[in-house]
Amino acid sequence: MKLLNSKKGILVFCAAIYLLLLICGLLTPKVADDWEYSLSFATGEPLSSLAEIAPSMRAHAVVMNGRLFSHALVQTFLFLPRAVFPFLNAGMFLALILLLYRLCRRGKEDNILLLAVLFGAVWVFTPDFGQVFLWLDGACNYGWSCTLGLLFLLPYFKKALGKDNTVYGPMFWVLWMLPGVFIGGYLENTSAAVLVLSVLLWMLTRLYRREKLSFFTILPILAAAAGFLFMLTRPAEAMKTLSGDWFSSLGTGVVGALLAYRELAIPLYFFAAAFVLCLRTGCDQDRLILAAVLFFGSLFAAFVLAAASYWPHRCMAFPAILLIGADGVLYSELLAGRQRTLVLCISAVLALAVLYNGLFGMADIVSTYRSVRGNEARILEGKEQGQTEFVVPLVKVHTRYSPLCGQLKYLDTDDPDSWPNRFMADELGVSSILGFEEE
Repeated sequence: MKLLNSKKGILVFCAAIYLLLLICGLLTPKVADDWEYSLSFATGEPLSSLAEIAPSMRAHAVVMNGRLFSHALVQTFLFLPRAVFPFLNAGMFLALILLLYRLCRRGKEDNILLLAVLFGAVWVFTPDFGQVFLWLDGACNYGWSCTLGLLFLLPYFKKALGKDNTVYGPMFWVLWMLPGVFIGGYLENTSAAVLVLSVLLWMLTRLYRREKLSFFTILPILAAAAGFLFMLTRPAEAMKTLSGDWFSSLGTGVVGALLAYRELAIPLYFFAAAFVLCLRTGCDQDRLILAAVLFFGSLFAAFVLAAASYWPHRCMAFPAILLIGADGVLYSELLAGRQRTLVLCISAVLALAVLYNGLFGMADIVSTYRSVRGNEARILEGKEQGQTEFVVPLVKVHTRYSPLCGQLKYLDTDDPDSWPNRFMADELGVSSILGFEEE
């Protein structure tokens, strides 16, 4: 047990997480939006240099949305050699798990079981895992926003808990304005939740802990607010807001958010039961407040989507991550108390779920990769022989670990000029591509 909870044991487990995500990433092909973002929004031609990304994003702000920071990263990685992104993306995923671990563990004592449970919960309960953490466009938008959001909030969590001796001087807060602007303008619901949580944590520090805070501590929050406004006021983003009667459809949006949040029922039930148990057993009050703040952030990140005219299910990634964080805080408290046997049984069940989902998920990732890459190979081979129009089979997927699960369309079966057929054809240099359902 001492070996498992040693620094060496933690490093070995982290290396295993990194290697798993790296393998999954290398086996995730270019699909859907990746084809569109391989082209410049300014010219419609494939990107030929990194310098073309700036004018492409200017055009993107007019025709698509205001997520210029995240989509500039998408175009950068699509321009670079394909292997670059999986290596960096695996590191971002590992950083997310370690940030959750940093928030959830008691004190500074390592606990590899807590680390494993957090990884298992993210693996099992994150909606559309393949789109959030493996697919290039989705990972840059949704997976990376979770990591960057928690990273920005970390100093505020430390201040609110009051159990960290780190001294943050004025220069730190001034420099922290840069990530504030970045995460504020990164992804609509994640940015909104990060902004609200940072204000809440600042107020907890000031009012609950009665700690005097300098003016500099509010500067990164103001910078995040500026980034958020920048994103929302881009022409395409503002047009979406003004063109729809979002107020009258708010009720429908709330129902949609409720239905989406229902898929997090298991971690939600665990939070409710564990919170009551922790109250009855007299757990650390600050830890309970931390769990409650994370839970509130999860609810806010989910239900702010009610104001959107459309949102894909992968937008529930940050609500899921914050809820898992809240569960992790309570789990670590129960693990240290009299409920150790109970939480160990829960851990065993989660381990079986990870194994079950992992086996089928990895098989689906491999199957999707082979099918997509096989279709691309047939198109390129036909192109060399002078063929210009292609009909290829659609890809069958079975789990949410495939990037093509759910709302993401591989190819249209009727119109070769529709999305994403047109962009895939342009990138591969052929006239048209259609999909068909195999018998």
